[in-house]
Amino acid sequence: GGLRPAFLLFPVVSELSSGPARGPLDSRSRGHDSNARQRQKGSGMSLKVELKPGERLIIGGCVITNADQRTRLTIDGKLPILREKDIMTPAKADTPARLIYLAVQLMYLEGSFQASRTEYFTLVNAIATEMPACVPLLDEINNEILTNNLYKALKASKKLIEFEQEHSHNAESSGAGL
Repeated sequence: GGLRPAFLLFPVVSELSSGPARGPLDSRSRGHDSNARQRQKGSGMSLKVELKPGERLIIGGCVITNADQRTRLTIDGKLPILREKDIMTPAKADTPARLIYLAVQLMYLEGSFQASRTEYFTLVNAIATEMPACVPLLDEINNEILTNNLYKALKASKKLIEFEQEHSHNAESSGAGL
């Protein structure tokens, strides 16, 4: 795989791979909406998140870094939220399944399938050709994307990473005696 899609330059994800935030992200390139607070009101559902010291979180287009003690947050609204453990950075996107996860992550954070559509289909076609047994998982991801359930598509992409790891491990162990 020489596939390294252009969306790897996404500012929020790139900032996470370069260490703690030192200043504001360039929101101009992402079409940042300064009225996001208005959209957060009235969703009727709250997400409770507990952050460990130094743990990071993406909310919308912002990277939030916790200080030196545990913190509990209650988040109301409809902006995309990703915990650090669920964030794929460009540096970690080193397999076809991880690149697909990164593409879907970008769609989720941007709230739009258009965010990385071309790269996504190129990656899906490549992995389906290389590993046909994963096509049912790709179908699941595609169905979630088509119904605009981008967070569920991200969770399905995580299953694809697990499948790829198992498949590559099995391929290595069965090919060892050849």
